[in-house]
Amino acid sequence: MSLKTINELTPPGQNQTVKLRITRIWEVFIPTTQRNLGIAFLAFDNQGQGIHVHIPESTADKFRPMLMEGMLYHVSRFQVVNPYMTHLTVIRNYGILFNRNTILKPIPDDPAGYPRHFFHFDNDEKLFELANSDKYLTDSYGVLVKIVVAENILIPKQNKTGKKEVIIKRISGDEMKITVWEGCFNQMDDDLLLSLNPPLVLIFDAVSVRTFRDTIYLQTTSPTKIYVDLDIPEKPQIEAVNESLAPANATIAELLSFEPKKIQRTIFKAEVTVDELNLNNGWYYKACNLCNKKVNEPEGSPINCTYHGEKIVPRIKMRLPIRISDDTDSMDITIFDKEAEQMTNTYITSLMSNGGVSEEKVPDGVLNILNKKFRIVIGLTQRAVEENSPTYKIYDAVQVIDIQKRKEMTLTNSQTKEDDDNDKELEKGDTLSSPIDAFVENDLFPSVSPLKKKKTR
Repeated sequence: MSLKTINELTPPGQNQTVKLRITRIWEVFIPTTQRNLGIAFLAFDNQGQGIHVHIPESTADKFRPMLMEGMLYHVSRFQVVNPYMTHLTVIRNYGILFNRNTILKPIPDDPAGYPRHFFHFDNDEKLFELANSDKYLTDSYGVLVKIVVAENILIPKQNKTGKKEVIIKRISGDEMKITVWEGCFNQMDDDLLLSLNPPLVLIFDAVSVRTFRDTIYLQTTSPTKIYVDLDIPEKPQIEAVNESLAPANATIAELLSFEPKKIQRTIFKAEVTVDELNLNNGWYYKACNLCNKKVNEPEGSPINCTYHGEKIVPRIKMRLPIRISDDTDSMDITIFDKEAEQMTNTYITSLMSNGGVSEEKVPDGVLNILNKKFRIVIGLTQRAVEENSPTYKIYDAVQVIDIQKRKEMTLTNSQTKEDDDNDKELEKGDTLSSPIDAFVENDLFPSVSPLKKKKTR
């Protein structure tokens, strides 16, 4: 059997061999019944040509353990057929169909000459041609603007399913709405994506095209894969759009005046001071390792989670209710977990490895955030939007240290280091200090450790 390129394949294909790299694999389902129709994958040859490959469910179990994205394969004894199936990821007059006689052999060759990813970004004219038909899918990319999570909806012949609307800004400057169904939720970390500045470029691979009142929108399908910040040739142009999407500055008075239903999950920047720290209910809680919800600790019974029962491993999570203010107003807000650790420069893992934590002993880092100024990235939670309540979450925080104070800290640190060096010389006599010490500048250590503070008192 002769080795062919994709362009050289002809029906029926039984005596042809092709060398392919798999770029993406997915299970094929009927949406309304969830019936599995087998496996499909998109593959490319060393000429950069792509083809849609389908493996019927009757033979899928034979090949499923062998398939891996990014691998090279020799494929033979397959059929070359007219693409009768829907949700095709590449427009071509034929596709490959596996049967029980097909031979699939992984090969250890260097895959560098074969595309690892392939995208086909259609213009609006082509999108209208593809609209409201599931024959061919398209790809789209843009800068993330907004994520709106809708309530669960009832699909005919199915149970309720979740969906969310993602808005991206394309290279043209126009916005595109993409309906993301629950099957793709695990591909997106909404809070992380919304907190990043500048916002990242998202690629939605293999989405179907729909129209509503002559307006195009896209929706995810079973083959859809969502890529975040992938290096593609179009990336430099689309990154220019980021500049216009940087979070806007807002005062606390403005944040409190916004209507949650209108601003949704928009992210803002603010400069605030921590005025109060409420430790009446402690500074941490025990959370379920599966859902991060607070665990139940009934007297005489094992610790358990309301949602996951007793088979959990409790984790310590920081929780700090604080009051922040600026020149316009003040706001009560609770910081959790990673953001709390970042603001306090106190890390639970470090505390646990150095004797553990207790409600009675509050770490110095937690207490020291009082009266400190921070530059924060802030936005509403999804629950706040749903309840139309101005309940904000801090996604990022950096302490603001004025220039004069930084100089004072540096001078104090320099003097402390000099005192320590003198102490060492008195203790060690003529012992030479390490040559490394002579080349470490003092301003690399802007803060003074508690031990050194004690020495200077």
